[in-house]
Amino acid sequence: MSSMVLPSPKEYPAVCLKVGGHYVLGFGDDSAFLGQPVFGAPVFVRHAFRFVLADEYVFPHTVVDDRGTGITGEEAVPWIMRRGYAFPRADVLGVTESGTPRACFMKELDLEIQRTYAARSSGEFPGVRVDLAVTLIDCGDEWAIAPDDRYLPELAQAIPTYRFHPSLLGSLSAMLLQNVLAAGHRDLRITLDDLDDYVADREE
Repeated sequence: MSSMVLPSPKEYPAVCLKVGGHYVLGFGDDSAFLGQPVFGAPVFVRHAFRFVLADEYVFPHTVVDDRGTGITGEEAVPWIMRRGYAFPRADVLGVTESGTPRACFMKELDLEIQRTYAARSSGEFPGVRVDLAVTLIDCGDEWAIAPDDRYLPELAQAIPTYRFHPSLLGSLSAMLLQNVLAAGHRDLRITLDDLDDYVADREE
């Protein structure tokens, strides 16, 4: 592993939480109370892309576009997210989840299917797979929970990103997180006024 070129992670001021059988990134001063803290803050995040014709993922560390321009380090994955489809013959260099070096053309990757991993240090690889990111924040509006990519735009391209009202700490937040994870979508919205009815419906 010492000679392996690891993709550069992005550091986030988040806590990695365990919620049921899932891992969640929590942002905000009291986000550790949203679930069972595992590590962080900070956390070190990497993204992997699935191959179109194989159930295998690659963590890119270098991209060379059609003009021979190289994009490396932390910029490689954001570049792929923004511009990958425009450069189908770009070379992608990276490693698989097992640490095996892998090279391919951009067109061999399904850029819509990603996995996101968080680690406790920049040298740990790949870490644990995370399925959701939650920012604990009061935006002064009607929402108890709502999808929101303003705070985490890069993460939002890979996993659902939500904001939770700070009043939801405790057993209520755990139940809501489980529902968001079980739903598997990015558009669950509940207002503060509707929260009691939502909870009551699921307790029946």
